Amino acid sequence: MGRSFIFYTVVAIGLVIIALNADDIEGRQGQASLTETLLVVGGVMLVLFGMRTALAKFNASRDRRE
Repeated sequence: MGRSFIFYTVVAIGLVIIALNADDIEGRQGQASLTETLLVVGGVMLVLFGMRTALAKFNASRDRRE
């Protein structure tokens, strides 16, 4: 559990930094609100969590068959 928590924390911090600097990276003048940034980060985190959970279930079912 500890490694997963650290993984998700690092990913969330990285995504927030990228989202906050997206305007500078793309050369745009507009800036996304903090709410939009948090929604994007939350969505990405949910997708990552779902993928990791599905992969863990797949590996567990494959191990039971062997």
